[in-house]
Amino acid sequence: LCVSATKPGGGDALLAATREAELIEIDPFSGSGSRRALMSVLTEDFDYDRSTGTAFASSPFDTFGVSFDIRDGTRTGHLVPLPQAYVALQFVGNELFAGHSWIN
Repeated sequence: LCVSATKPGGGDALLAATREAELIEIDPFSGSGSRRALMSVLTEDFDYDRSTGTAFASSPFDTFGVSFDIRDGTRTGHLVPLPQAYVALQFVGNELFAGHSWIN
């Protein structure tokens, strides 16, 4: 989940990604979700840095990540090779941190 993305037209949005690469906007009051966009990468984790407008997703299936447009899910950068699959992405300031898990 990404809690501080910007809604089209202004305001904050609660976003999630599905394994089918859908970027979903969740209504925090009703819990219902609506598809905002189809993302260009399959992901289970992403984060958004409001100060720079950067959104970054990592693939749990491969060892790469990519920046994307939080408004429409399109890829905005090249695939970034990663030494392993990462989860728990988090921007702190303008730096992106990630944890990893071992899958047996």
